[in-house]
Amino acid sequence: MRLTARILALCLVLACFTPLSMAPAALAHPTRSFVACAARHPRGPSCTDAASYGFGHKVYLRAKVSPPHAGFFAAVLRLDPRSNVWMRVDQVKVSDSGRMRFEWKTTIDDANRKPYRFKFKIDYGHHGHSNPVQVWVIGN
Repeated sequence: MRLTARILALCLVLACFTPLSMAPAALAHPTRSFVACAARHPRGPSCTDAASYGFGHKVYLRAKVSPPHAGFFAAVLRLDPRSNVWMRVDQVKVSDSGRMRFEWKTTIDDANRKPYRFKFKIDYGHHGHSNPVQVWVIGN
């Protein structure tokens, strides 16, 4: 009986500490920078934290986190005009270099007089979130 209790106690201790020892390396490193932007093309140097698009156009959102947090997942959050609640619209994987990408195809229903706001937030742990990016969708 005593041997069973000792084995059970040992298993409990191992179960409590194993997840911490197997955690990704990025858990030990706080986020130094987490920057997001919007672009007109999927690749290229032009990317800003505020942009206007005509409805029907595609918005290319990008982000980069340092240290890279490779393999982690980031939530893509959107704050709709006249709302105060950030909604999760997708999830993207953080690349080996710490980059994230998300595309949003706008429609006529998205045209508004106030901006949408987007940001990226790493799901696991307390790694913060990117700066918000303002996106205006313009009607005719």
